[in-house]
Amino acid sequence: MPFADDARPDQRAAQANLARLINAGQAAGFAGLIYDNRDAGHSDLGHARYPGLVVTRYGPALQDRRLHYGLAEDLLFDGIVIGNSSTAFKSGRAPRSLPRAAMTSGVGPTFAYQNYRLNHFYVYPEHRDHDAVDLFPANWPYMIISQGSSYRDRPFVAAAVWALAAMRPDTRAMLQREDLVAPTLQMILRRSQAHVRNRATYLTGAAHPTVFQQSALRLDRVVALAQSLTPDTVPPVPMLQVLSETFAPRAGLIGRSERLFDTPGAIARIWRGPEWEKEMILATDTRGPARAADAKLHWVLLRGDPSRVRIEPLDESGTRARLTINWHDRRPIAPRAERLSDRVDIAVILTQGGVESAPAILSISFPTHQQRDYAAPDRPGAPPRLVSVDYDAIAAGRTYDPGLHWSAPWRDTPIYEEDRLTGWTRTFSDDRPNQRFLADGRFANGREAAYTLKGKEKGSPFLEVAEITLIDEQN
Repeated sequence: MPFADDARPDQRAAQANLARLINAGQAAGFAGLIYDNRDAGHSDLGHARYPGLVVTRYGPALQDRRLHYGLAEDLLFDGIVIGNSSTAFKSGRAPRSLPRAAMTSGVGPTFAYQNYRLNHFYVYPEHRDHDAVDLFPANWPYMIISQGSSYRDRPFVAAAVWALAAMRPDTRAMLQREDLVAPTLQMILRRSQAHVRNRATYLTGAAHPTVFQQSALRLDRVVALAQSLTPDTVPPVPMLQVLSETFAPRAGLIGRSERLFDTPGAIARIWRGPEWEKEMILATDTRGPARAADAKLHWVLLRGDPSRVRIEPLDESGTRARLTINWHDRRPIAPRAERLSDRVDIAVILTQGGVESAPAILSISFPTHQQRDYAAPDRPGAPPRLVSVDYDAIAAGRTYDPGLHWSAPWRDTPIYEEDRLTGWTRTFSDDRPNQRFLADGRFANGREAAYTLKGKEKGSPFLEVAEITLIDEQN
């Protein structure tokens, strides 16, 4: 396990401590762990330095089916798996990192949770999805996403392997038996960041970023925390379930779903409707060991404007909560941060004794490529309502995810009579005349509006609208 001459003090301390623990028979060591490299050796861990580590090799038949490369999906191994793929989708209509591809594909979240649930732990780089703006539509505990591109994943792969090697043999056996390896590794890596010195910080967004920084990784703390866990102190894993919500299966001009994905450890929603406020009631449960007498569930706002998010526990034990969220414009991911975000994250974290659990996370992403203006009506106490929305993101140079959103060459201005929406006026970006619509989306003349999603302009999907003309009206 040698480090370079310029290794940090925490790395050297971790190496010495791990070697001592293994030699004393107090740590499980590397034997029996499976390393799964999924980029054809491009960002290989250097597994020869880890005695006893089992390395996957893919035969021609599996390589022909591309099962050896990219995202780990439905190919599972019987054992504890640590893997990585320092690759990304760099071309095509929607280039993106592997994690963002998983979040925005139909089966991606299911496969990601399956890996998390069955002792498979993977690391992928963010590759241009987390630079000036956090482009991820969700945050989840199913993998570690590393800042940067090629090779930036390897320090986190090594940290996960070291954590497992540092565990007491009976603790690691229990984690494998109960399928708790990945959640426990998530907790260890989050709790061992340089800036996470106490529980108070762990219960904030600072401990649970979308993307992890190598500079915050402290291997000495990883090894020490992993060794300290016993079968009796491993925390249960929180899970989430939606009991009710105002996010709709069809919303916005073209009726797309606001429900991006629902999995036990992560739920994601996309705000598409015109509302200023939405509400969800969530329930949480745990899997794994029984909760200790001092166990406590915490509902935590990881990201978002505290004045626009309200979390109301509905019982003393914290197993249910009402979440009320107002519209968010693009804002810094944290106070004084330069990186921007279009997302709200809310987590459930369990604490008991001296340990904390991995988070279960609800994410809500906002289409801030649309220029929305909300204003309160004259009536005292009335909530804000939408007064204008400019859909022309392409003309304004506002980027958006072409897999989730679209642009349109117009601005809509809602029309209200008292508190009731009666329609809206559409003003086009070109020289077309204004159009008037009814509240149900029909043209003012009563004809249905037909929206067509196209994808030619600047490579991004954009919308066009026309009246539906019945056949018998053409004769």
